[in-house]
Amino acid sequence: MKQTWCLITVCLLLILTPGCSFTGQPAGETVPSTEPSLQPSVSPTPIGTPTPTIEPLPVAPGEIWLVNETDHALLCFDAQTLAQKAVIDLEDGLSALIQGKHGIWAVDGSGKQLMKIDPQQHKVASQVSPAGYTLLALAAGDEGLWAGVQPDPLPAGEVPGASPGGGLLLIDQNSLEPVTFISLGAPVSDVEVYGGWVWAVTSWNGLSSIYIIDPVSFAVYQPDQGSLWYGATRIAVSDAGMWVINAMSPAALALLPVPSGANQVLIPLEGMRGNAYDVQAAGSSVWVLSDRGEVLKIDPLERKVKAIFPVSRSEASLTATEEMVWLVSQWDGMIYAISPDEERVMVMVTTGNRKPTPTLTPTITPYPTEAQLPDCQAGYATRLKVGARAIVESEPALPNRIREEPGLEGKMLGFIQQYETVTVLAGPVCRDNWVWWKVRSEQSYIVGWTAEGDEETYWLKPLE
Repeated sequence: MKQTWCLITVCLLLILTPGCSFTGQPAGETVPSTEPSLQPSVSPTPIGTPTPTIEPLPVAPGEIWLVNETDHALLCFDAQTLAQKAVIDLEDGLSALIQGKHGIWAVDGSGKQLMKIDPQQHKVASQVSPAGYTLLALAAGDEGLWAGVQPDPLPAGEVPGASPGGGLLLIDQNSLEPVTFISLGAPVSDVEVYGGWVWAVTSWNGLSSIYIIDPVSFAVYQPDQGSLWYGATRIAVSDAGMWVINAMSPAALALLPVPSGANQVLIPLEGMRGNAYDVQAAGSSVWVLSDRGEVLKIDPLERKVKAIFPVSRSEASLTATEEMVWLVSQWDGMIYAISPDEERVMVMVTTGNRKPTPTLTPTITPYPTEAQLPDCQAGYATRLKVGARAIVESEPALPNRIREEPGLEGKMLGFIQQYETVTVLAGPVCRDNWVWWKVRSEQSYIVGWTAEGDEETYWLKPLE
């Protein structure tokens, strides 16, 4: 996927997305008798006021791009000195940020705008709105940009919970115009380019499926094992195979040795206090980020945790390279640079404002013109608060709708699936005798209003 966002000029491979395994079937093609090799079938043609704060870090000269969510700003820093070089204000924030060989691209918080960043002028060079799609994930390859998408607007399905469709959209890196669409039957929440292949995760109604796509022929495959998972899933890819974290097994990392066809391996994430949130592979290590801001270094040969860095208290984004691992904490607005070789935090530098520290008893401001919550006839007491995290309950076996405004008349923007986790941004609002909260998904990054439950059951469960 697969979901955040510091990047450096050194080539990055962002991998994103989350297990029980089943035998997968191909989508639109016959699965060959052997797993696809990690070598490409055909060689693709590429498309064509600082203030020093620290001693130079041991990385190649270049720039690191990251996001401060509190300020809704895209920031550019010198990768060696972490001196700030540019700030790009973004009213709607960012849901995806990627750097490839030929540039830097970003998706706004609504998933409607794709932007190309000029790395020399440090500004948005161009932006487009791909008609008919919401962008959920982004990766860069020699063929162009690979965007995980879902239809926009979502079709009105006759069967509740039925997938609206979705897949991968190949986009020209220069013009930002769509080149081709590959249907995978469901929204793509995570995408990675590695070894001459495109790796994608679709997510819908509490199920995640993994696909491998040939970027030249557009043939679609699924691995013989580990192709289907319950709950939100994120992936990373290395020579050893595909690394998977999954919401149903939040204290473990799965390895699917796709090149060799060996059995799936489950690696306990011993010593981690939180739940696995993101995974990336770089150099000779695999890195796992927890939802409590811990960074774990995994040895892919020994298949165990080698080091834990408890650098942040809560939400963070991770970018791993062979030379340095960068973590941006949205709680304290800091960059943490971790040396893979020395296994220590080299430096901490502020990126701007920090998130307001939540109090134990926050004052909830109701949505404008709405009545206070005690007047609501919802028939159940709310269990959430602004700043809290929640997970979509497994029962009933349906996703929660996300709407532009609170209430059943609000325009539907999409869904959050079973076991998907969210951050509560605003609310509560009482409308249509339901309690509504504005939330942001921690997997698909969709933002909107959703109901906490009805008179019979809660649909959102608070996370400790």
